[in-house]
Amino acid sequence: RESGLAHYLYVPGLDPKTARTVSTVSIKPGEPGPLVSSLVGESDAPGTKGLGREYRVVDGLSRLDIAVTVDKEKIGDKEGVHIAFPFAVPGGTPRVDIGWGFVRPEADQIAGACRDFFCARDSVDISNGAFGLTWTSSDAPLVEIGAITDETPRQGERRGWLQKLAPSTRLFSYVMNNYWHTNYKADQEGPVTLRYTLSPHHGSDTAAAKRLGLEASPPLLHVAADPASPVPRFPLTVRSESLAATSLRPSTDRKAWILRLLNASGNPAPLLLAGLACDQGRVFLSDLSESEGRRVSAPPDVPAFGIVTLRINK
Repeated sequence: RESGLAHYLYVPGLDPKTARTVSTVSIKPGEPGPLVSSLVGESDAPGTKGLGREYRVVDGLSRLDIAVTVDKEKIGDKEGVHIAFPFAVPGGTPRVDIGWGFVRPEADQIAGACRDFFCARDSVDISNGAFGLTWTSSDAPLVEIGAITDETPRQGERRGWLQKLAPSTRLFSYVMNNYWHTNYKADQEGPVTLRYTLSPHHGSDTAAAKRLGLEASPPLLHVAADPASPVPRFPLTVRSESLAATSLRPSTDRKAWILRLLNASGNPAPLLLAGLACDQGRVFLSDLSESEGRRVSAPPDVPAFGIVTLRINK
């Protein structure tokens, strides 16, 4: 049974019932604060030369960052590594971020679709209407819901795929295995660090989940703390809470910025903008060609899970 966040599970072979976990755990202080505080756990772990886990909070951010470092042994036999996250969200519904939308396991799947594991673009959100949390995995996109994948042979000496997925709020990060016969070596030796972020929230809002996932994916950026030289700010602010910025880059002609926004909610949302570029009339609708379309003046609606591209002239 999983006994905490980022619980290490090692399956020697194909049967998840044989899963083993850590031993000889020691906990010590990590970062002392006041900006960053952390606890570091070190332990022996099957299939590894050692396992390290750091649980970190950053002042001003309502989230928990977890880094799991697995120093993997060279093992050629069949094996699997999973990191468990058992969440207490009664009646919670998981929603897997697939990039331009969310999938509810089982509810949004057709017959024959894979239910043993999912590929999360940035995150998985689990909410029950009153509260929930967004789980982000920056380095290991495969996630199992409810239970570890069972690879034991059944049908014609092959594994059996799940036909139905029971409701669950337990997540497992599917870190690595050597089950699948492909054209790379069967062992995975050496240290690897896996980063996870947990962001609690009220309500059930896919737009908030999308923003939390996007915020947690890139590393924190540091800037010089000099009051005499304030940090330059982008001349445009998006005030629509349902819209999430998925990319911002210079245009090919270097005369503008290209901003792509996703309405990550299930309802139409107005494109509410503010800032110097908006005041000066330098914001235009655009497309993949980066052309200068209609100037944005009145806020147009962005359809549910729709995409809008803006050109902000310099």
